[in-house]
Amino acid sequence: MTPDLPPLLSGLLCVDDPFDVARQAARDGVDGGLLPWRPLPDAVQGAIVLAPDIPLSRAMAVLPAVMVGMQNALGSIGPSEVTILLGWDGSFWVNGARCGGFRVAASGRDPATAPDWLVVGWSLPLMMPEGQEAGATPGVTALYDEGVTLAPMDIVSAWGRHSMFWLGDLDSQQGRGALAREWQGLCKGLGEDGFIGVDEDFGRLDRRGDQTVLTPLTTLLED
Repeated sequence: MTPDLPPLLSGLLCVDDPFDVARQAARDGVDGGLLPWRPLPDAVQGAIVLAPDIPLSRAMAVLPAVMVGMQNALGSIGPSEVTILLGWDGSFWVNGARCGGFRVAASGRDPATAPDWLVVGWSLPLMMPEGQEAGATPGVTALYDEGVTLAPMDIVSAWGRHSMFWLGDLDSQQGRGALAREWQGLCKGLGEDGFIGVDEDFGRLDRRGDQTVLTPLTTLLED
């Protein structure tokens, strides 16, 4: 099975967790653009290896870029009545309930240094665990339960295409501005509980008393 991907991306069907596969491949020196993916009976998972040539603090914008890419992907091939929101922390929300999410790792953590590689991975449940009663976990859902009955390969293909649209223009202020506008329109919780927005690098801005507190996206990096 081969996803229909843009020329700069190379799909890799894998047995292990695509996030782990992507990180190991990046450590081994694979070029950016590798897209490991894995269909499971009850979920679909994917990841992408990137090689940004900008400081890590700015390169972290790839996380909201590929998350917006997934929202755009499901919106383009899925049912129009489904509402998808994106958590600043990488969580993915469908019709008000959590539905999987995204993770990110890089070769280093120095925000001023361009990383050798950066990997974003994701996992979206297709179905709730077998035997679980409907409504048992009201804050959690799966794509099929919300009417998004898409084939895993179609999800991966659409995600790759839509993500490249946003990733391709992150070096320009115009591209980052367009992403920021799209992102803030989809960001869950924005305007609630002190969450007032994001900075130019998509760091979270929270109002606490008379102070504005910045939490950079680099705090989401996994080891």
